[in-house]
Amino acid sequence: MLGSVGRLHQSGRTKHPEVKARLAKSTPAPVTALPSQPPFSCALPLPVIGAIIPAKYEIRHDVEKTVRTLLAFLDLGMVSETDLVEPWQSEREILRRAFNRLIEQEGSDLTLFSPRIVIADSLEGYEVSEPGEDILFCFYSTSLKSLFIGNGASRIEDACPGLGETLLYQIDRAVCATLYCVTPSYCLDLARYIYWQGEDDEREVVAERLAEGESIEDMDVYRRSDYLAHIPEWAAEPKEKLPLDQLREIARSGKGLVREAAKAALDLAEQQVEGYQKPSFEEFIGDNVDPALYVRWSENDDVERVFDDFYEYAVQGECTEMHGYISSQPDKDGIGKALEDIRQFFRILRALERSFCLIGERVEEGL
Repeated sequence: MLGSVGRLHQSGRTKHPEVKARLAKSTPAPVTALPSQPPFSCALPLPVIGAIIPAKYEIRHDVEKTVRTLLAFLDLGMVSETDLVEPWQSEREILRRAFNRLIEQEGSDLTLFSPRIVIADSLEGYEVSEPGEDILFCFYSTSLKSLFIGNGASRIEDACPGLGETLLYQIDRAVCATLYCVTPSYCLDLARYIYWQGEDDEREVVAERLAEGESIEDMDVYRRSDYLAHIPEWAAEPKEKLPLDQLREIARSGKGLVREAAKAALDLAEQQVEGYQKPSFEEFIGDNVDPALYVRWSENDDVERVFDDFYEYAVQGECTEMHGYISSQPDKDGIGKALEDIRQFFRILRALERSFCLIGERVEEGL
């Protein structure tokens, strides 16, 4: 039994000695000792498209970690009076209520993104008996929405040269700090990976085939010019053309769409705060999981073709799940930092949504 389990928790002026008694009964037990209990997952019931919590993203009856994490939630003031006075059967139930409430509050105003976050003790399979000391907050998406952004971004770029490109640059940075999404710039990176052996274009591949005796006429090579035929280069590889000082000036003195675009770019830039730990994404063998958002330039672009080729390539390697996670020690400092990172994660998502709503056209049929 943990030495700290016996502490009284004080909420306001009301002491809850029953928490002491209930928590004191918790002793670590192996997974096999609790076969009849369902796995514990702290998951927010957001709108889903038939997604199932990945089996690897669950606490596998690790009672010690559950109790330590709950004590950290208590110390951080995350557990309410209601959580303690309502009927509860286990520490897992109190922790689930407190965590779900936080995620529900943070994600209540999102419309494009539907993130799901669960608490896990390991990323490994059930056969692993030593999951490690850390608690993992695991992120993945439960729905997929599609956008066209070409018309909106082009209007901004035409009205204020460099602003549309800078907004896309800030969008890319924010996407990299949150969820796995498909975008025109992401698919150009995929093209480098699956077609051009990591190079910027097809020249090395063409040179190798010529050296092997293949003629240009017979060569079937996907080219950079194919990808850029329907996407401007400034959108496929956006750069920060306007510095923050200039964005602030435009946000103060600009009008209409230009002013709103500058404010959106500033908002995204300001969310890149020092010390933020973004979810670490990895590929896992298992069921396919769609990206959180599917962003195309237009219906004529090659984003869909490139992503489909990559997806087929990934499926052949049996690695198609894309999930993110934040790892922390199950104590007050570790949990506190993880929860602040989760709050910042949602702040970035809200800023992303404002930008996409400014330039995006919803495509209802999805992929």
